[in-house]
Amino acid sequence: MTETVPDLGGGGQPERKERRRPLLGRLLLAVLLAVILIVLLAIRSCSFLSLNTIVPPAGGSKVSAEECRKCHPDTVRSGIPHASDKVPCLRCHRTHPLSGADGAPRERGTYLIASQRELCVICHGSVGKAYDDAHQHPPFKLGECTVCHDPHGTVYPKMLKQPPNTLCTTCHFVADMDSAKQKHPPWAARDCIGCHSPHASDYPGMTKEKQPDVCLECHKNVAGELSQAVTHNPAGEACTKCHLPHVSEYAPMLKAPPPRLCYTCHASVEALFSAASHHPVPGQVNCTSCHFPHGSPFAKLLHAKGNDVCRACHADKVEKTALTPHGKTSRQGREPGSCQNCHVPHGSQWGPLLAKRQVPLCGECHERKTHPQENHPFDAPAVDPWHEQTMRCSSCHDPHGTQFPRMVRKEKDGLCLTCHPGVGLSFVAL
Repeated sequence: MTETVPDLGGGGQPERKERRRPLLGRLLLAVLLAVILIVLLAIRSCSFLSLNTIVPPAGGSKVSAEECRKCHPDTVRSGIPHASDKVPCLRCHRTHPLSGADGAPRERGTYLIASQRELCVICHGSVGKAYDDAHQHPPFKLGECTVCHDPHGTVYPKMLKQPPNTLCTTCHFVADMDSAKQKHPPWAARDCIGCHSPHASDYPGMTKEKQPDVCLECHKNVAGELSQAVTHNPAGEACTKCHLPHVSEYAPMLKAPPPRLCYTCHASVEALFSAASHHPVPGQVNCTSCHFPHGSPFAKLLHAKGNDVCRACHADKVEKTALTPHGKTSRQGREPGSCQNCHVPHGSQWGPLLAKRQVPLCGECHERKTHPQENHPFDAPAVDPWHEQTMRCSSCHDPHGTQFPRMVRKEKDGLCLTCHPGVGLSFVAL
């Protein structure tokens, strides 16, 4: 019996090459099929396709536009993009079928050679690309181009069936909105396509661009506000979180009047404006009296830095305090002299807008043992007859400053005699 010894010197190479050839052929075939598929997909979405690419020329037909005009005088027109001398009738329609015994056509209809969507996209490829967009106009999505356009031509731009400023309202009823106090100028002019794409868009509401970019095309001043160091999140995301795009009862096109609109996000602030002591909101002032709605160079979207916001309404107190030790001290790490060392900006259960009850608040800096009259009563149940309230630090001292030492409200004994008028009668002048 002869033993087979494997050829280790390369004698098996021709056999391996033979096995590789079918594999290589299959690989080349797969690549070729992939290329063909890519080409077909590209052709389908190309905007440069001519009608001749898909529909054979109608030149060889014996039927002319003149013959079509005999029965269809209202549809065969001239001087328009779809004029018969530019787009022969048989580019889109097939000829009538043979008549029956009674002379009537065997079938009725528009005799289109393909669906509306397919026919229109052949020439209007750029519009066809919009079928890939996320948000589509229902007639466009269904391929019903003739809902808005007359394929044989009109006196209106883009062969629209009606003037552009009235066409949209045939489906989008807006008559009940005309009585609104505020109207967005594009909407009032019915310039719908000023903001919206008529066919499709990648953005909600079929806007031409994402929000807020579509709004900033006209509202340049807001664009400048949004470039500030501090911006309002809704303004940078979508203007329609606060504003209505068409009509509104509240200026400027707001969904609700402030502060009710602001409370939809800032519910905790609403509770503060219901506290015993609060800024007069709503009423004499509003949220925008202190805060910018879109953007600001200052924290919390404030109109100014530090005490300058308070100065707008309380200039006398801010200026007086700056001349006192209170204008140089700080509480809980805040800026020296800040009004918020003692006050909170929205509301408090302790007036006037104090961060806590007055006596403990003052006691954080002014220890009781430093008071010259340690036995003078204060706090409940002691009553300040001058102000008709519980005896507190402000009964004798003005925290914003006075012309007298220690910020007392009156000079020397005059302060004491305000509450103790009878005591002065027992004094004997020396």
